[in-house]
Amino acid sequence: MPKPDYNYRINPDRAVQVFGEFTEELAAKLLPQIYQFRKTSEPISVLIHSRGGTIRCLEILLGALRCKDADGKQCRVVTAASGECASAAATLLALGDYSIGYEHSTVYFHGIRLSETEVTMEDAAQLAAYLNTRNREIAGQLAEVMVPRLMLRFAKLKSGFDDLRKECKKPDLSPVECFAWTLKFQGSDKADTLIDRSLQRLKRARDLLPILAKANLDQIDDPLKQDAKVLQLVVRYELKTIKNRGVLMMKG
Repeated sequence: MPKPDYNYRINPDRAVQVFGEFTEELAAKLLPQIYQFRKTSEPISVLIHSRGGTIRCLEILLGALRCKDADGKQCRVVTAASGECASAAATLLALGDYSIGYEHSTVYFHGIRLSETEVTMEDAAQLAAYLNTRNREIAGQLAEVMVPRLMLRFAKLKSGFDDLRKECKKPDLSPVECFAWTLKFQGSDKADTLIDRSLQRLKRARDLLPILAKANLDQIDDPLKQDAKVLQLVVRYELKTIKNRGVLMMKG
């Protein structure tokens, strides 16, 4: 029997169990085991069953798993959703070099949050700015790992796009639309909703590009006037879209 490739499989002998709430205590319990595994450069498996917790615990675990050692070496990290993966736990799952989601598992993302605390009006503004900054940083990290995965999936599915166009009787479907339809066939109803919204945004972007191209923004020196011109064109587009939608509803 061939040996499993633990670059893409869970290795029970080198597995860290991230179970329960993300707390300082959880990080303290897992750090010695992570550093023990890091004595060699073999992949580390991370089994996750958690509803999340503090962002600081996430940062500590990620740092221990992903940082380079004194020789500049890193271990490959294979994460797996063993049950619930929500909040910080979902982020940890996604930031693995290779991520596995089992059929029985649940993955739920949302923006970071702070524990209940008493704040003044001045503190509230600072906390809002901090949350916004951290959300953007984490979103950037997620995009950095997810985009290559989507590109790989796109490359693997591309050969079936012509068959999909024939099956759907839509010969004009773009490659991106074919990719979205293929994902819809493989995903859940909730995932379908997300894909539909993405397609709607793609259509809006395509509709707006030629409109904005005619704005001749390079001939307007004042940045504020450029923004005003763009806003004006977008508002016109939205009003026209709403009007057309209303006409279609009346006809229906």
